[in-house]
Amino acid sequence: MNSLSQNEDAVRRGPTSLDAIADDPTRLANTPTREAVALMVRCSVVHAALAARIISESVSTKERGAPEIADDRLLTPQEAAAVLSVPIPWLYRHAPRLPFTRRLSRKRLRFSELGLRNYLAKPPR
Repeated sequence: MNSLSQNEDAVRRGPTSLDAIADDPTRLANTPTREAVALMVRCSVVHAALAARIISESVSTKERGAPEIADDRLLTPQEAAAVLSVPIPWLYRHAPRLPFTRRLSRKRLRFSELGLRNYLAKPPR
């Protein structure tokens, strides 16, 4: 068993569970770094799954009628990367070619949630 798998097992059964941290975040003060990394990875997986579920529900609800512009929301790079299941650096590299990219300033990018939903709904080329 590799060290990451051992850490993941410790996260699942150990005293520093995600539920325990949610109840008392100060528990992280004495958590070993490897265990903290494993906890963060598990949180990222849950976050991405929740984001995908929420967006998929929104898409199925909107299929009955045309989406309204007022319903659009600008996603952060972290949120958009989670929905697309891509690393954040990939998203920055490809942002100029992605049709749902919105540049707020020279250094600030956001991504249209409606545009992202439409992009994901299209069949691959």
